[in-house]
Amino acid sequence: MKIAFYNIENLFFRHRELLEKPKSHNHSNWREELDNLMNTKSNRRYERIRELVYLLGFEHKDPFRYGYLNRKGMVMAMKPQHYELATRAGEITNWQGWIEIENRPLPTRSIHHKAQIIAETNADVLVLQEVESKPAVKVFLEKYLSHYPIAPYRDLSFSQGNDDRGLDQAVLVRKGIMLDSMGIYNQERESTGAFLFDRDFTAFRITGKTESFWILAVQFTAGIELKEELEKKRYRQSQAVARVYQQLREQGNDHILVLGSLFAVSYCYSLSPLLQDTDLKSISRHPQFLAAKDHGKDKDYYSLGAYGRGLNLKEEVYLLASPGMYSKIKRCGIDRRAIWPGTENQWRILTTLKQKEEQASQHPVLWMEVKF
Repeated sequence: MKIAFYNIENLFFRHRELLEKPKSHNHSNWREELDNLMNTKSNRRYERIRELVYLLGFEHKDPFRYGYLNRKGMVMAMKPQHYELATRAGEITNWQGWIEIENRPLPTRSIHHKAQIIAETNADVLVLQEVESKPAVKVFLEKYLSHYPIAPYRDLSFSQGNDDRGLDQAVLVRKGIMLDSMGIYNQERESTGAFLFDRDFTAFRITGKTESFWILAVQFTAGIELKEELEKKRYRQSQAVARVYQQLREQGNDHILVLGSLFAVSYCYSLSPLLQDTDLKSISRHPQFLAAKDHGKDKDYYSLGAYGRGLNLKEEVYLLASPGMYSKIKRCGIDRRAIWPGTENQWRILTTLKQKEEQASQHPVLWMEVKF
């Protein structure tokens, strides 16, 4: 049986907040300064406010962020924003209004690369993170993945997380494999009342021909918050995942996988409850771990944040196995052919990948073959 995990960074549409990046590392400082200037009186403050407005991009109007929602017959239809002066609603103009467009369509070639890398991975059990919805996954399977000569996925289980930007999880399995149990752990709250997992944490029990195993699929917090606060929250999230893992172990489950986007390198203190205080092992440390090496100018560089020498990629996604599961691994590896390598690094990529905008995701595929 082949098991794969992929943070696909959405299938068709991605929230604009996940695409737009601050112009500089001073972004938060500029915002704070602008807030302070709005509450002070000074002859020079207007000049500085104009500068900050420019730096923060407030003066820029995005012609694609808004659209007009019009009533046509019995349905509401969207049309792109134009620059003509729109009058208010009335009997003559009929109803006209506007809504903010939160999601941006992904390039068509990027969608095809997502399908290609999944098809070439050809996993029997596939865990996808950051997908928009269950219908979107079904459309992706029918309209894109079906063009490849691989066995279809028979069952689909979908877990909707706490983030409303389309960052949910899906597990797909083929014929002969059953998704027979599911547990939701994303409702745990902190003392402040906020969700501990602002994205998702779900458990799936999967049964093959002879044995069963558990998958704990989790997404930790990621964002532009203060690094210290992020690490504290990820530490608490690591503790929560470790507790569930230990509970499953105490119940006699020897075959468990913990996988997901943890958004921190393996030596980070925030991941220590998982990577140091449990018996979980990363497949990247397995002797049969396979990966295409970096052939760029930094090919011999070794970073603690990478999977190993010659793999110059920040380690943010993980596939961890319990000792019983680890012992059953025949082969495992990482596939980053659908990631644009940039100028400094160079690894083998898909032949149709010509620019960064066409990459399937900035994350690699992690996979393992086990004796089930």
